[in-house]
Amino acid sequence: LMSLGMAFNFIPVSTTALHGIGKADAGVGSALLNTSGQVGGAVGTALLNTVAVAATTAFIAANGAASATSMNQALTAGYTRAFAVGAGFLLLAAVVSFFMFTIGRDAAAEEDEPALHLG
Repeated sequence: LMSLGMAFNFIPVSTTALHGIGKADAGVGSALLNTSGQVGGAVGTALLNTVAVAATTAFIAANGAASATSMNQALTAGYTRAFAVGAGFLLLAAVVSFFMFTIGRDAAAEEDEPALHLG
C-alpha cells in the first residue's frame, strides 16, 4: 500500500517540478528536486520526533510513569500526537497543492523533440 501511495506521489511531483526546465538545466533541476526531498524528509522527521517526545513528556508529567503500562501509554500518546500533527501537515500540503498547481493541458504539452527516434 505504501509503495502504491509513493508512486502516486513522487511521479506527479517530479513531473510537475521538472516540466518547465530546459534540457541544459535538467540535471540541476533534478538535483534540486532530490535535495529538497531529502532535506524536507530530515526536517519533517526531526519535527515529528520533537512533537512525539514533548507529548510523551507531558503525559508522564501529568500522569506519572511508575509502571511499564503507564510508560507504554505515554509513548502511545506521544506517537499518536506526532501522527496527528503529520496528518495535519499532509492535509495542509494537499490543500496548498490543489490551489497552487494549476497547470493545464496546453501547458503540459511537450514541445521538445523526443530524445530517441525509433524508426
